[in-house]
Amino acid sequence: DFVSLVAADLAILTLSTVVDGLIPRYDIYRGNGEIGSDFTFAGYGFAGTGATGQSGAGLGTLRTGQNTFEGDASILGSSFAPGSFLFFDFDNGLAAQNSFGGLGLGNNEAINGGGDSGGPAWLTIAGQLYIAGVTSWRGRTDLHDIDSTNNATFGEIGGVTRVSAFQSWVDTATNVPEPGTWAMLGSALAAAALTRRRGIGK
Repeated sequence: DFVSLVAADLAILTLSTVVDGLIPRYDIYRGNGEIGSDFTFAGYGFAGTGATGQSGAGLGTLRTGQNTFEGDASILGSSFAPGSFLFFDFDNGLAAQNSFGGLGLGNNEAINGGGDSGGPAWLTIAGQLYIAGVTSWRGRTDLHDIDSTNNATFGEIGGVTRVSAFQSWVDTATNVPEPGTWAMLGSALAAAALTRRRGIGK
Protein backbone atom coordinates (compact mmCIF):
# COMPACT_ATOMS: atom_id res chain seq x y z
CA ASP A 1 0.00 0.00 0.00
CA PHE A 2 2.74 2.46 0.91
CA VAL A 3 4.59 1.91 -2.37
CA SER A 4 1.64 3.46 -4.19
CA LEU A 5 1.89 6.54 -1.95
CA VAL A 6 5.46 7.51 -2.79
CA ALA A 7 6.02 11.20 -1.91
CA ALA A 8 2.71 11.37 -0.03
CA ASP A 9 2.39 11.56 3.74
CA LEU A 10 -0.68 9.51 4.55
CA ALA A 11 -1.25 6.34 6.57
CA ILE A 12 -4.09 4.30 8.06
CA LEU A 13 -3.57 3.15 11.65
CA THR A 14 -5.39 0.18 13.17
CA LEU A 15 -5.81 0.58 16.93
CA SER A 16 -5.86 -2.38 19.31
CA THR A 17 -8.76 -1.01 21.37
CA VAL A 18 -11.92 0.97 20.67
CA VAL A 19 -11.38 4.73 20.94
CA ASP A 20 -13.35 6.70 23.52
CA GLY A 21 -16.57 7.89 21.91
CA LEU A 22 -16.05 11.40 23.33
CA ILE A 23 -13.02 11.98 21.10
CA PRO A 24 -14.09 13.99 18.01
CA ARG A 25 -14.09 12.20 14.66
CA TYR A 26 -13.95 13.81 11.22
CA ASP A 27 -14.78 12.50 7.78
CA ILE A 28 -12.41 13.20 4.91
CA TYR A 29 -13.06 15.80 2.23
CA ARG A 30 -14.09 14.13 -1.03
CA GLY A 31 -14.56 17.05 -3.39
CA ASN A 32 -12.22 19.05 -5.61
CA GLY A 33 -12.74 22.57 -4.31
CA GLU A 34 -9.75 22.89 -1.97
CA ILE A 35 -7.79 25.45 -4.01
CA GLY A 36 -8.86 28.96 -3.04
CA SER A 37 -10.45 27.77 0.21
CA ASP A 38 -9.35 28.83 3.67
CA PHE A 39 -8.45 25.99 6.03
CA THR A 40 -7.61 25.47 9.70
CA PHE A 41 -4.77 23.36 11.02
CA ALA A 42 -3.63 22.47 14.53
CA GLY A 43 -0.79 20.90 16.43
CA TYR A 44 1.33 20.48 19.53
CA GLY A 45 4.79 21.32 18.25
CA PHE A 46 7.26 24.20 18.36
CA ALA A 47 6.10 27.81 18.66
CA GLY A 48 7.33 31.00 17.03
CA THR A 49 6.30 34.07 15.04
CA GLY A 50 6.44 34.91 11.37
CA ALA A 51 8.95 37.69 12.01
CA THR A 52 11.47 35.59 13.95
CA GLY A 53 10.67 31.98 12.99
CA GLN A 54 10.15 28.94 15.18
CA SER A 55 11.78 29.24 18.58
CA GLY A 56 12.33 25.61 19.52
CA ALA A 57 10.00 26.08 22.50
CA GLY A 58 6.34 25.39 23.18
CA LEU A 59 6.30 21.68 22.45
CA GLY A 60 3.17 19.99 23.79
CA THR A 61 0.82 22.99 23.68
CA LEU A 62 -2.09 22.85 21.23
CA ARG A 63 -2.20 25.73 18.75
CA THR A 64 -4.35 26.52 15.76
CA GLY A 65 -3.93 28.72 12.73
CA GLN A 66 -5.39 29.37 9.31
CA ASN A 67 -4.16 29.72 5.76
CA THR A 68 -5.50 29.37 2.22
CA PHE A 69 -4.89 26.50 -0.20
CA GLU A 70 -3.40 28.34 -3.15
CA GLY A 71 -2.47 25.60 -5.59
CA ASP A 72 -1.21 22.11 -6.32
CA ALA A 73 2.29 21.21 -7.55
CA SER A 74 1.76 23.25 -10.71
CA ILE A 75 1.92 26.46 -8.64
CA LEU A 76 5.58 25.65 -8.00
CA GLY A 77 6.23 25.11 -11.70
CA SER A 78 6.89 21.48 -10.90
CA SER A 79 5.51 18.09 -11.85
CA PHE A 80 6.37 16.77 -8.36
CA ALA A 81 3.53 14.51 -7.20
CA PRO A 82 0.93 16.23 -9.44
CA GLY A 83 -2.46 16.37 -7.72
CA SER A 84 -1.15 14.75 -4.53
CA PHE A 85 -0.27 17.93 -2.62
CA LEU A 86 -1.78 21.32 -1.82
CA PHE A 87 0.45 24.35 -1.21
CA PHE A 88 0.14 27.69 0.58
CA ASP A 89 2.43 30.54 1.59
CA PHE A 90 3.00 32.44 4.84
CA ASP A 91 1.93 36.04 4.21
CA ASN A 92 2.46 39.14 6.32
CA GLY A 93 0.29 41.39 4.17
CA LEU A 94 3.19 42.69 2.07
CA ALA A 95 3.78 41.91 -1.60
CA ALA A 96 7.47 41.30 -0.88
CA GLN A 97 6.64 38.14 1.11
CA ASN A 98 3.79 36.97 -1.11
CA SER A 99 4.75 33.80 -2.98
CA PHE A 100 1.29 33.12 -4.45
CA GLY A 101 -2.28 34.38 -4.33
CA GLY A 102 -3.51 37.03 -1.93
CA LEU A 103 -1.82 38.79 0.96
CA GLY A 104 -3.00 36.48 3.71
CA LEU A 105 -5.48 36.23 6.58
CA GLY A 106 -3.98 38.78 8.95
CA ASN A 107 -3.25 37.66 12.50
CA ASN A 108 -4.79 34.23 11.84
CA GLU A 109 -2.25 33.42 9.10
CA ALA A 110 -0.01 30.48 10.06
CA ILE A 111 2.46 27.97 8.66
CA ASN A 112 3.65 24.56 9.82
CA GLY A 113 6.83 24.48 11.89
CA GLY A 114 9.23 21.76 12.98
CA GLY A 115 7.53 18.53 14.01
CA ASP A 116 4.42 19.20 11.95
CA SER A 117 4.16 16.08 9.82
CA GLY A 118 0.86 14.27 10.27
CA GLY A 119 -1.18 17.23 11.49
CA PRO A 120 -4.70 17.69 10.07
CA ALA A 121 -5.86 20.52 7.81
CA TRP A 122 -9.63 20.98 7.95
CA LEU A 123 -12.09 22.60 5.56
CA THR A 124 -15.34 23.87 7.06
CA ILE A 125 -18.39 23.08 4.93
CA ALA A 126 -21.91 23.89 6.12
CA GLY A 127 -20.60 24.09 9.67
CA GLN A 128 -18.88 20.69 9.54
CA LEU A 129 -15.13 20.02 9.62
CA TYR A 130 -13.62 17.71 7.00
CA ILE A 131 -9.98 16.59 6.84
CA ALA A 132 -8.66 17.90 3.52
CA GLY A 133 -4.93 17.64 4.16
CA VAL A 134 -2.20 16.03 6.24
CA THR A 135 0.72 18.35 7.03
CA SER A 136 3.76 17.20 5.09
CA TRP A 137 6.21 19.86 3.98
CA ARG A 138 7.67 23.35 4.43
CA GLY A 139 10.27 25.17 2.36
CA ARG A 140 11.58 28.59 1.44
CA THR A 141 11.98 30.70 -1.68
CA ASP A 142 14.90 33.00 -2.42
CA LEU A 143 12.53 35.70 -3.63
CA HIS A 144 10.15 36.01 -0.68
CA ASP A 145 11.54 34.55 2.56
CA ILE A 146 12.39 37.44 4.89
CA ASP A 147 15.59 35.88 6.25
CA SER A 148 16.70 33.28 3.66
CA THR A 149 16.55 30.51 6.28
CA ASN A 150 14.12 27.58 6.39
CA ASN A 151 12.70 28.40 9.82
CA ALA A 152 8.96 29.12 9.34
CA THR A 153 9.23 32.86 8.76
CA PHE A 154 7.14 35.05 6.47
CA GLY A 155 7.48 34.24 2.78
CA GLU A 156 7.97 30.49 3.23
CA ILE A 157 5.76 27.80 1.67
CA GLY A 158 3.87 24.95 3.32
CA GLY A 159 2.35 21.82 1.83
CA VAL A 160 -0.12 19.13 2.83
CA THR A 161 -0.91 15.74 1.33
CA ARG A 162 -4.21 16.14 -0.53
CA VAL A 163 -6.53 13.63 1.13
CA SER A 164 -9.14 13.73 -1.65
CA ALA A 165 -6.54 12.34 -4.06
CA PHE A 166 -6.37 9.16 -1.95
CA GLN A 167 -10.02 8.68 -1.00
CA SER A 168 -10.32 5.39 -2.88
CA TRP A 169 -7.24 4.03 -1.13
CA VAL A 170 -8.60 5.18 2.24
CA ASP A 171 -11.95 3.46 1.60
CA THR A 172 -10.22 0.24 0.54
CA ALA A 173 -7.82 0.31 3.49
CA THR A 174 -10.65 0.81 5.96
CA ASN A 175 -12.95 -1.75 4.26
CA VAL A 176 -15.85 0.67 4.11
CA PRO A 177 -18.53 -0.24 1.54
CA GLU A 178 -19.83 3.28 0.99
CA PRO A 179 -18.21 6.73 1.27
CA GLY A 180 -19.23 8.79 4.25
CA THR A 181 -19.93 5.89 6.62
CA TRP A 182 -16.69 6.17 8.57
CA ALA A 183 -14.82 8.92 10.35
CA MET A 184 -11.13 9.66 10.64
CA LEU A 185 -9.70 10.71 13.97
CA GLY A 186 -8.38 14.24 13.75
CA SER A 187 -6.46 13.83 16.99
CA ALA A 188 -4.61 10.81 15.59
CA LEU A 189 -3.31 13.00 12.80
CA ALA A 190 -2.50 16.00 14.96
CA ALA A 191 1.22 16.26 15.58
CA ALA A 192 1.75 19.67 14.06
CA ALA A 193 3.55 22.79 15.17
CA LEU A 194 2.19 26.09 13.93
CA THR A 195 4.00 29.39 13.64
CA ARG A 196 1.59 32.30 13.78
CA ARG A 197 1.80 35.79 12.41
CA ARG A 198 1.63 37.56 15.76
CA GLY A 199 1.86 35.72 19.06
CA ILE A 200 1.46 31.99 19.48
CA GLY A 201 -1.68 29.93 19.72
CA LYS A 202 -5.31 30.67 20.34
